[in-house]
Amino acid sequence: MGKQRFLATLALGLGVGLAGLLACSGEGGGAGQGGAAPDGSKGADGGDRPADTGRGADAEAGRDASAEAGTTPSLPTASPSAFALGFDASCVVRDAKLRCWGSSVYGVFGPGAPTGTRIPPWTVAGIAPTAAVVAEDHACALADGGTYCWGANLASQLGPVTPPCETSTCATPAPLTGVPGVAQVVGHYNATCARVASGTVTCWGGNEQGSAGRDGGASSVPSTVPLTNVVDVGMGYQFACALRQDGTVWCWGSNERGTLGRSTNAGSASGTDTEAHPVPTPVTDLSGVVQLAVGTHHACALLSDGKVTCWGWNGDPGRGGQLGHDPKGDARCGDIGFCRTSPTEVAGVGAVVKIAAGAWHTCVLRTDKTVACWGWSFRGALGHDPSEDSATEGIAPTPRVVAGLADVTDLALGGAHACALTSGNKVLCWGNNNEGQLGHADAGPALGSWMPIEPVGL
Repeated sequence: MGKQRFLATLALGLGVGLAGLLACSGEGGGAGQGGAAPDGSKGADGGDRPADTGRGADAEAGRDASAEAGTTPSLPTASPSAFALGFDASCVVRDAKLRCWGSSVYGVFGPGAPTGTRIPPWTVAGIAPTAAVVAEDHACALADGGTYCWGANLASQLGPVTPPCETSTCATPAPLTGVPGVAQVVGHYNATCARVASGTVTCWGGNEQGSAGRDGGASSVPSTVPLTNVVDVGMGYQFACALRQDGTVWCWGSNERGTLGRSTNAGSASGTDTEAHPVPTPVTDLSGVVQLAVGTHHACALLSDGKVTCWGWNGDPGRGGQLGHDPKGDARCGDIGFCRTSPTEVAGVGAVVKIAAGAWHTCVLRTDKTVACWGWSFRGALGHDPSEDSATEGIAPTPRVVAGLADVTDLALGGAHACALTSGNKVLCWGNNNEGQLGHADAGPALGSWMPIEPVGL
């Protein structure tokens, strides 16, 4: 995992929300989380040409998307999280300041921040944020009544900021113009999307595989995705998904790893293809969704009946299991591992109030304020001793409670690490620490900690 591989596990959300839920995240880590779900969290690797490219079906579904949903909300909109986790970086909004630690590249820690591993936390100058997102190589925040973006801009992912960013990197947060009423902003790799208060989504920057919801290449000019009544949005690598008021999830972009949640290739056992799908289509057999979490190459949903279901890439031998079952039980998607295009229930999650998705792992915050995780236990990312999973090459698809963690109110995932906020306002992180994303110069000889630890100097 390179230090330039950031995952947006956090989605920024404002408005009515389910208490204590993370956006992310869409990062992120998203992200999601980024990250979403009204807020889940929102933070690798690459078939045959399909018998039907799906473009015609995409266009048809896109036209129906705006017409079939009513205007009366049935779900609250996404609420903000304290966290913004990148692939190898961690940030938290505290006292109207964005404090970041870990891998500082492309100016994502703001003006004056040193490049490389940053410990203790650095405060991003020039903004007083209420929420933020750390993407692959750039960042955005809701602050001072507007939206600000900064960092790398090779694919115009900073959008129409003022003053315009005319170089490859602009470390000073600049206000976004031409996109009024932003209620949520998410990003991944070199693209950015925003959900506006009216319930539509607009995207700019890179457009690989139609991930910006349009045809064409990179552009700083925002374009509207053909969807209405959106209450949450999340971005992964070359794809994006949105939760609508009617409890359905619609996705667009790449389906190389099954991330669109439907088959786009009848000639392939996995149902995946390498075509671009810029028009949103609904995830197969999925309704009653109340939260959405988008990871790097997979997505998960929390349903109104308490079930958690996931789809997309499930890894390969030696790393995976983020869908909640053994990857070997899924069809191969080319030479990049195992995928599942239809949502599959995760067993044993318990009573869940929030979900978060990373690169190779997924976690949930439960009603008893504990956290349970599953997937790849690389450097302790799942919150238990990874040596316990040596017989399965580190794959642990069954949810397990994170050791030594209680009274949690918020949760976010990065590439292979996670952070939680307790009711005492304490931040605790665990997992990979190769770039100091746990907030310690060294968390042991394995460069990680499966026990949650508090960042130094926060």
